[in-house]
Amino acid sequence: MRGLNISSIVGKTDYLFEMGRKHGALTIGLGDGGNELGCGLIYQTVRKHVPYGARCGCPCNDGIAAATPADVLVIGRVSNWGAYGIAACLSLLERLEYKHGKQDELRLVNRVVKAGAIDSFTLERKPFVDGLSPDVNGSVVDLICAIKNA
Repeated sequence: MRGLNISSIVGKTDYLFEMGRKHGALTIGLGDGGNELGCGLIYQTVRKHVPYGARCGCPCNDGIAAATPADVLVIGRVSNWGAYGIAACLSLLERLEYKHGKQDELRLVNRVVKAGAIDSFTLERKPFVDGLSPDVNGSVVDLICAIKNA
């Protein structure tokens, strides 16, 4: 999202997407900025409306818009929230309990930070998610859980 090339430190999951599609698998992308796998579905929109979408700050100068499309794309303020929403919906379909709440999320994020991750907005090693404090992020996670269990 910052217009920098980080391809050397991220997995090449687009190959898995392409392989799955060749075998008839449904692909689902999760995004919050247009640079995530699957956001190729909205490639031109990202290039037009997202900062660095068409022109990044690295030598390629080609922009951050992801090229690989998904069959279904879920966009959220935080892509994790989209994933939690999908998980909650699947738990309804399968009649499974869904219980990923604020405390579970905080434990998860703290483990990721302990492993060396930084918050993508603040660039600090603290349990923020896309610039949002643990309280804000946790409240949304609790809300998803509450809606599913209502």
